[in-house]
Amino acid sequence: MMVDEMGHGKYRVRGGCGWRRMCLLGLLVLLIGCGSDAATDGGPRMDGAMPPTDAAQTDGAMPDSAVPDAAVSDAATEVDSGPPPPPGGTGTACERNSDCPSDVCLPVGSGNVCTTRCASDAACVAGWTCGAIGGVTGDVCQCSSSSERSDGADNDCDSYVDESGTGTCTVVGTVEFASGSSFDGVIADGADITFTQGAAGPDQSLTLGGGVTASGSFTSTATGYFIGVSGSGGSLTFTEHRPGDRDAMRSIALSGATLTGSGTAPRFMGSQLGIQRVVGNGSTIEFYDTLDSLFATVTLTCD
Repeated sequence: MMVDEMGHGKYRVRGGCGWRRMCLLGLLVLLIGCGSDAATDGGPRMDGAMPPTDAAQTDGAMPDSAVPDAAVSDAATEVDSGPPPPPGGTGTACERNSDCPSDVCLPVGSGNVCTTRCASDAACVAGWTCGAIGGVTGDVCQCSSSSERSDGADNDCDSYVDESGTGTCTVVGTVEFASGSSFDGVIADGADITFTQGAAGPDQSLTLGGGVTASGSFTSTATGYFIGVSGSGGSLTFTEHRPGDRDAMRSIALSGATLTGSGTAPRFMGSQLGIQRVVGNGSTIEFYDTLDSLFATVTLTCD
């Protein structure tokens, strides 16, 4: 103990350095605790490194939310396969029974096509009938081949009904008028183009195939007759000659085909010849004058 000038005694405090250590240690503990909270909250860490975040992973990959699942739209996967395959191979060409799923190769027209067995017409393609044929046990679907028409049936025996847009549009038939006569009107209705000649003879028709249809009708005047024809777009137009008067144009409309071609019958010995015969020849319509000379051809091209 020390005595001061006033005679009071004092105690010297020893160990002051130990208190400082305790203070420094407490401050360090406090700092460590705060640093741990900062690291877990996304703040700076004591080691100076940035904490990982959702936007940048340690392996360099993008987070799942940034990469949408791959999706292919229905439109991208759809494939236009055209008409459905014929049932049991019906309508496909064959040479022998073993070529067909049904083991029945049917003679049709000038060739053979596969067919299927049946219990009634309802089991066959529209236009085919169910019946027996020689050498086959049980009934099979049968077909009588002709040019395809827009009539809800398979006319050409390929199993497809009223197919169009395939390059198969056709016109078949022959219209021939009585000697010295020519047609006096046209009635176009669906697959038929009917030419009339009044009292001189019966009506006669051409038949359209491949889904082509016709519409419209007209008649000539009392003294008029038809001398020319023109195909343009979807119209088939006839020129009506009126002696002593101006010629007139009369038309019918065709859908499913584009028409091209034209012609006018010639004059002979001072007289104007008329249309005497009309022939449907595949994709063309041929026009002949009263001397049976071809003067015009109209061609059909499927739309």
